[in-house]
Amino acid sequence: MGTANVLAHEIGIGRDMAAAARAVLQGRVLRTFPGVVNGRRFVMFAGAGFDAHVVENVRLGLKRISGKFAYLWEFARSAVRYPFQPLQVEVDGKAREAYSVVVCNGARYSGNHVLAARARLGKKGFQVCLFHRRGFVNVLRYGLGLLLGRVHTLRDVEILEGFRVRILGPDRVAVQADGEPAGRLPAEITVSEEPLDIIVP
Repeated sequence: MGTANVLAHEIGIGRDMAAAARAVLQGRVLRTFPGVVNGRRFVMFAGAGFDAHVVENVRLGLKRISGKFAYLWEFARSAVRYPFQPLQVEVDGKAREAYSVVVCNGARYSGNHVLAARARLGKKGFQVCLFHRRGFVNVLRYGLGLLLGRVHTLRDVEILEGFRVRILGPDRVAVQADGEPAGRLPAEITVSEEPLDIIVP
């Protein structure tokens, strides 16, 4: 779930090196607004709960060898073992409860998969994806929905817009930022005061 890979798909380059070269030579500058989670900046997404647990427990050796398949392996392993504890989420003052949360700065998550269809890098603020059900079967449903580009249409997935997100829960619940471990709860997520300019096609 590397940031560079997700960002490349988000701006329309994907794995096309020729397109990347053209963007450098002929592209335009897009001013983006990264997020900050507990003092750490992120470009694409941050989360707490199941997805952060997967990120934290991916085996680095397997990740070096197999890339994203290391995440798929850990996803399957964790779906059976993860305790799915409820999280208290506050989005611009709106209180919710969920079992996993992904705060999206861009539309894509884990490569070219669309999670928050209305999120835009050039727009301030987040699309906050709340997953309201727990357990093995529901995690598989969410994963399949992500692969099919329809996770945002599921009735038990709620998406809120906001600028400030607070996530509370058990202290041992993991937090991730752009697919890398970012500590544990509680988490405070805000828009960075320093914009980031990137070159896009």
